[in-house]
Amino acid sequence: MRGEYQRGIALISVLWITTLLAVIAASFTSSARTEGQLARNLVENARAEALADGAVHRAVLGLADPDLERAWRTDGTAYRLDYGEGTVLVRVFDEDAKVDLNAAPPELLEGLLGLVGVEPEQAEVLADRIVDFRDEDDEPEPSGAEDPDYEAAGRAGGAIDRPLVMETELRGVLGMSDGLYRRLRPFVTVYSGAEGVDPSRASPEVLRAIPGMTPELVNLIRTTAPDEDPFEMIDDDTFFELEVYFVPSREIMFRVLAEARTAGGGVFVREAVIELTLQPERPFIVHAWQRGELR
Repeated sequence: MRGEYQRGIALISVLWITTLLAVIAASFTSSARTEGQLARNLVENARAEALADGAVHRAVLGLADPDLERAWRTDGTAYRLDYGEGTVLVRVFDEDAKVDLNAAPPELLEGLLGLVGVEPEQAEVLADRIVDFRDEDDEPEPSGAEDPDYEAAGRAGGAIDRPLVMETELRGVLGMSDGLYRRLRPFVTVYSGAEGVDPSRASPEVLRAIPGMTPELVNLIRTTAPDEDPFEMIDDDTFFELEVYFVPSREIMFRVLAEARTAGGGVFVREAVIELTLQPERPFIVHAWQRGELR
């Protein structure tokens, strides 16, 4: 009887050990599969990054093409590039078609803020605060904010009192939320240096931000044939009020967004700001090179 009991205990122990070993083996198998999948994802994402980087250089070639029929558009038109390992969608935007955070007058900033949903009174406040944030003096605009206001709000850094070098610095303006920044981001730049925008290249949103601009004028500018001048159709008084915000593009500063996807599931977005020089020894200059966001 005692021998049978001991054999039963031994059998149960063997079963438990066998079960434990099976669980451990399954865990190792699952871990190996997970690590293998992670490694494959890293490889595919690296391939996507390489494709996106190559597409940015292809965009530079498209921008520099002397044949205007073949030259790439700079209004966000999507160009699809098919490679053996994946596909890249490339969009190019003229930075001179955006509102410059360092040079735009308060009323243009106010118009843009209103366009993205900020109430008029708050738009005026934020526009003045952006001006105070970028200028070197410590005298606040009528509705602006300088260092004491930041300190009172618990923001020890205060205003940067210099031109913004990146659009992301706009987040530091007192009262600027992350959500508002994201709404503004597609329409602003720090690479134009102009007080206005090129209306022939600006998006409808930027055009509507210009003080005095009406929906009818926006439609006129956007729909006029390439061989016609829409401004000849605007009366002199209206044109006089608007022309202060009209600055022709230099056609040298562009933002390139390249979204790459590989056949194996890799995804990567490269965002770059490129200045064309067309000099043989250095045909372009890279001002920004960062990971972009999926659209």
